[in-house]
Amino acid sequence: MAIFTRPSKGAAIGVCGKQVYDTLHAFYGRPFSTTLTRQRASVMDFPAVTLCNMNMISKKQYSTAAKEWQLPGSQNQTKEQLREEIQAMLSIFSHREFKAEYLQKFRIKVFSNPLFEERGPNFKEFLKGLSHGIEGILSLDWLSPCTWRGKTCSPLNFTSFVNLKMGQCYTFNSGKKGQPKLKSVVSGPTNGLRLKLNLEEEDHVSNDYVLESGFKVLVHDQNEYPMIEGAEGFALQPGTHTFAALREKRFKNLPTPYKTNCASPDQPFNKYFSFSYSINACFKQCMHEYIIGKCGCQALDNIIHGVELCSVKDAFDCLYPTIPNDFPDNVVKCSNTCPEPCEYTKYEAKLSYAAPVDNAFSRAFSSSRLITNLTSESFKTFLNRTEKDKQEFIRNNVVSLDVFFESLGYDVIEQKPVFDDWALIGAVGGTLGLFLGTSILTGLEFLDFLASCLIRALRRKRIPPKEEELGEINHSMPKNPVI
Repeated sequence: MAIFTRPSKGAAIGVCGKQVYDTLHAFYGRPFSTTLTRQRASVMDFPAVTLCNMNMISKKQYSTAAKEWQLPGSQNQTKEQLREEIQAMLSIFSHREFKAEYLQKFRIKVFSNPLFEERGPNFKEFLKGLSHGIEGILSLDWLSPCTWRGKTCSPLNFTSFVNLKMGQCYTFNSGKKGQPKLKSVVSGPTNGLRLKLNLEEEDHVSNDYVLESGFKVLVHDQNEYPMIEGAEGFALQPGTHTFAALREKRFKNLPTPYKTNCASPDQPFNKYFSFSYSINACFKQCMHEYIIGKCGCQALDNIIHGVELCSVKDAFDCLYPTIPNDFPDNVVKCSNTCPEPCEYTKYEAKLSYAAPVDNAFSRAFSSSRLITNLTSESFKTFLNRTEKDKQEFIRNNVVSLDVFFESLGYDVIEQKPVFDDWALIGAVGGTLGLFLGTSILTGLEFLDFLASCLIRALRRKRIPPKEEELGEINHSMPKNPVI
């Protein structure tokens, strides 16, 4: 029997050891699975909707601002001179070549104002003064430019921020400045945000530097920084009605030691804007630090204490040349170290489109009833146009957008460990039990046996020999031993 028993025991021990090793190797590899669960909800928080006019500079706003800044020649400037100045500025913003003589004239004119060489908030105010205002974007009051669940909304429902690439942008339902987050209780287009925006196409500068015409839109969580100039979001074109059906997705990642290695570091950029950590915010932090290193000043906001804000001159001489369309290697390397956030929310927008019947549209707003009820300047200007001009105005300026939930519910995309501590114990214990017949009880019995043996050994050492035994030993010894 020993001929078969010993090899069998050896094989069992070998296979058991291999299986235990594989189990431990798999456990310390920290594998995980990703689950997707659909959760229904009766009430949902409506997301923030950020929009920017792709045309960064408004001719009307620039002309007004130039007079306020008291720039030379701004009082009696021709349309051609205005166009050339704006083209020169756009060439700086977009890193394109432009006629040297016009660039030089533009610099001399702008820098004639000594305030533009002073570091501080002037550059941010400078960009604000150039951009399209929310009042102009929502100026088509005869079209109900903003409604939320059938109720009228206004510019007061929007907050704004300044972006280096897009100018001044506007956010609906940002949850900032004391505005409560809006709730959705019903899905569908009539129970969300409906916008009829004015692109103000006549206020654009036709040039080779801004080829797009429309709005960039980003739907995002209120706690996330809106990186509107990035790859996320979608574009709206004039003369088109866009339907954005939203699906909310909540992500949950695993921290160290799992491969996702999620974290939520407390960075200055997040703290300044009161946003949660995100990859986009981390990228903006990397870019912000790079600009400080190159230009010695902060671009728009006083995020890092002790560093001055850039002046308008700093922006033209260093800031915009420093941030070309291709991001610098230092910024890319920094952004590659940004960890994934542990929890965040994204909104997937399914887009569909419809074109308005512009001739019927224009005739509908020429009725006597509307003329009586609406007396705004924008509506009067529209009525004074010819039928052909009305149709052209609608095609080139009116941008319609409906944002709504396709259904009340959200997807939870969660990472879960494949092996936790108890799974490891179960796997190792099962292997030992299968090949060696061991179990926890067997181990406890073995420990009990060892403990009993140890206690007996200690007792034997501590108990002295009995007196009778000592007497017998002494009696047996000789009284006068011979040495």
